[in-house]
Amino acid sequence: MPAIALSEPATSVEPSRFRWLVISCLVIVSSLIVIGQLVAVIRGVSGDRSAAAIPRHGPLRQRISAIVADSLGPSDRGVRRYRIDSLSPGRVLTVTWSINNDVSNGTVGDGAAADVYGMLYNLATHVSLKNVHLTGTYPLGGREQTVMRLDANQRILHLLHSVGTEGLDPQSLWPLLRRDHVNPALAPSSGE
Repeated sequence: MPAIALSEPATSVEPSRFRWLVISCLVIVSSLIVIGQLVAVIRGVSGDRSAAAIPRHGPLRQRISAIVADSLGPSDRGVRRYRIDSLSPGRVLTVTWSINNDVSNGTVGDGAAADVYGMLYNLATHVSLKNVHLTGTYPLGGREQTVMRLDANQRILHLLHSVGTEGLDPQSLWPLLRRDHVNPALAPSSGE
């Protein structure tokens, strides 16, 4: 009588391959998500939002508006992200911006510090200003309130322009700013 070779059923091999395929797909998708988040965080910190071109010519107020819009990106709270309050003939700029809820930089306050850094760095490298006054708003107690008033003088703007992103980051810029008012609940975790 001929010997019959017994082998494992083919179905036992298929679930193993299917499981390996599912795990591989999950690892790839997870890796892509993590890479995308890292790119978003790095762009947020560096102020690099190269999607929109910053005009080199045209009215100063229009160029400044493009720079601020490009630096801040969209609101994640459904509110107007910024407004230019004034631009004096002496090149003193006043901007009010709405701080996002984003905590990818650590805290909402750290995100605000990254906003400030992005705006000031991009303004310093694209236009000549003597002073920039920034007013940050955020909802506290059910309504939008001023939570920080900051000032960057010409010396700080020149420093940002000359050393670039290699010399200063949001955490090292924060102590250099004149901070007329910062709500303790919205202060950056790394700030003074």
